[in-house]
Amino acid sequence: NWDIYVFKQGDKSGRRLTSDSNLDYDPSVSPDGRWLVFTSERRGNPDLYVLDMRDAAGEPRLLIDSEALEDQATFAPDGKRIAFVSSASGNAEIYVMAFRPDRITSLSAAENVTRHPGGDFRPAFSPDGRSLAFTSDRDHSVNPIASNIRVRGGDVYVMELGNKRTRRLTNVPGWAGSPAWSADGRLLAYYVAEPRTGGRGDRTTAQVWTMNADGTGQRRVTSNETTALSPEFTGD
Repeated sequence: NWDIYVFKQGDKSGRRLTSDSNLDYDPSVSPDGRWLVFTSERRGNPDLYVLDMRDAAGEPRLLIDSEALEDQATFAPDGKRIAFVSSASGNAEIYVMAFRPDRITSLSAAENVTRHPGGDFRPAFSPDGRSLAFTSDRDHSVNPIASNIRVRGGDVYVMELGNKRTRRLTNVPGWAGSPAWSADGRLLAYYVAEPRTGGRGDRTTAQVWTMNADGTGQRRVTSNETTALSPEFTGD
């Protein structure tokens, strides 16, 4: 089973925050450190739940009442909005809504900001809250790389939330995922997973890259001797 823990600096044991018999994953903490939004399958379907981290005895509460899948929540820098992925339209789309931890909200209160037949994943607000970086497979098809392996491609995009103008930043043969902003908004970190064949057999390797926020200056920052995923910048 998967549960969510929080670790203070220097603490190797951590504090367990969830204890349900079903899967809990993809935690996101509000900018003020009070609220935790995470995905849970305790109702049988991936839903978003919220937990007040200041209440040691508190129980998670359902955040969005929906029959669709909701996952991959992230907070806006001011903590007043969240972005997340939902399958309500029939494929993975990114939604944005006001964060109201004191009530259960209908999905109808959220705005589908991507509205594209491709799949859109892993949203990340820019530090000024005006843009979203995300991964999409909208410009890729599912391609076979071996007789029994098929790999979907995806790239990093940035959307200006005011006018929904969207720009493609990467063009990789594999999957560019989990974009994360630096605190000053000048850089994005992400990982690139590329298919490999031969040698030890068919496999996918992943490395962390960075680039300028306009897509220029792309460079790999981890070695190919390890698998590296889901980067984040520290606050400084």
